[in-house]
Amino acid sequence: VTDNQGASDFNDIIVRVVSSTNNLPPVVDAGLDIRIFLPQNTLTINANASDGDGTISAYQWSKLGGPAATLVNPTEQNLSLTNLVEGEYTFQIAVTDNNGATVFDIVRVALLPSTFAPPVANAGSDQEITLPVNQVNITGTATSPNGSIVSTIWTKTLGPTATLTGATSLSLQVTNMLAGTYVFTLKVTDNSGNEASDNIQVVVKPVPPNQAPVVDAGDNTNIALPTTQVTITGAAIDSDGSVVSQKWTQLAGPSNATLQNETTLTLTASNLIAGAYTFKLEALDNLGAIGFNYVIIFVAPESGTGNLPPIVFAGEDVVLIQPDNEVTITGTALDPEGTSITGLVWEQVQGESVPFTVSNRTVLHVTDLIGGSYTFRLTATDDDQLTANDEVQISVIEQSEEIPKFFSPNGDGYGETWVVRNIDSYQVCGLVVFARSGQTVLETRPYQNNWDGTFNGKPLNDGDYYYIFNCDDGRIIKGALRIIR
Repeated sequence: VTDNQGASDFNDIIVRVVSSTNNLPPVVDAGLDIRIFLPQNTLTINANASDGDGTISAYQWSKLGGPAATLVNPTEQNLSLTNLVEGEYTFQIAVTDNNGATVFDIVRVALLPSTFAPPVANAGSDQEITLPVNQVNITGTATSPNGSIVSTIWTKTLGPTATLTGATSLSLQVTNMLAGTYVFTLKVTDNSGNEASDNIQVVVKPVPPNQAPVVDAGDNTNIALPTTQVTITGAAIDSDGSVVSQKWTQLAGPSNATLQNETTLTLTASNLIAGAYTFKLEALDNLGAIGFNYVIIFVAPESGTGNLPPIVFAGEDVVLIQPDNEVTITGTALDPEGTSITGLVWEQVQGESVPFTVSNRTVLHVTDLIGGSYTFRLTATDDDQLTANDEVQISVIEQSEEIPKFFSPNGDGYGETWVVRNIDSYQVCGLVVFARSGQTVLETRPYQNNWDGTFNGKPLNDGDYYYIFNCDDGRIIKGALRIIR
């Protein structure tokens, strides 16, 4: 095709007639036509080829037209060219499949004088930030091989809202960003009116979920009468905040021990008698997450223990309220003779089979839980091959529309408060919760999803309670709820 100024251009089409066969020919694409500029004189052409009913057995590149050039690897899929000179080239790739069918495709390469080269824009390297950080500084570059850059402009081509400052310079500041993926485009123009552009991607990750403190209640310990007191030192670390409080409680034992300094990391337990005690250390972080760990103290009688099996604690029973569907449970075991636990095995013994993993021998992680009850058993073996086990139950209950019928404030980090969905619609309501005896255990307005099942600072017993929302808009909402620890 030639225009009225004498400029011409052309393109090619190949029609190949093949004999009838059941073999499907391969498919080949040599790619889009290419334009490069001196002083560049090398190039790699990437082709795509596939065969739907077989395999590609051969590639063959050839130069159909243009000045001299060196085809470095003409029998490979991607062609490398060197020693190119100014002018227009036509290259052909022939692809043959394992049944002898051959197809072709053509790509044109134009190597133009450097005076034709457009400007070069570089928007910089992609970036990634995590909220609450919500701004980035982006510095681009722009060059013109044959002139000067007369304008630069940044635009947001993808992503949520953001504020752009310095959009007509090479240095862009983006603020007020939201979670999501942004793409910003730098477009530059030279003094001949030629344009070029480049993109940069910025990923803004949401605020990560708060991580509960990591708690260590200390080593399981053996003591013997007449010693009746033990000091336990724990540790609590919060990787994404700070630990604001800690508390020791006794979960099991032959008697109620006397606890001192139970709100510090160092607990003194006294008035112990012979038997096994289990103590729990829990820590609360600045965003309300709770971490916990257990320790076993075995008190041997003065007369000695003989050969006793291990003492095992699989952890406290857990209640999950859907949509929560996974839980991590840490068990512990001790050999009363002070020797060693040689084996620890977790197994599921009740409920629909669900996937679980075990780490560090004692830590059980269960996933894909659905409504129902599940029981897992932790079995310990000592160096005398004596065994013992303990079981932990996981209950998964349904969240009842907006107002849940159950919650489990037992310190395991799941369902610690009575959470009403769509709580904003209850901000014009007063809430009263009372026990079966009629005693009011909670009265508040408005409710803030913060009741942890306590009355006057003490945990209420498990069981049924009743609530009434009295709202300014005339709504009166009554129902029952159950505390399950």
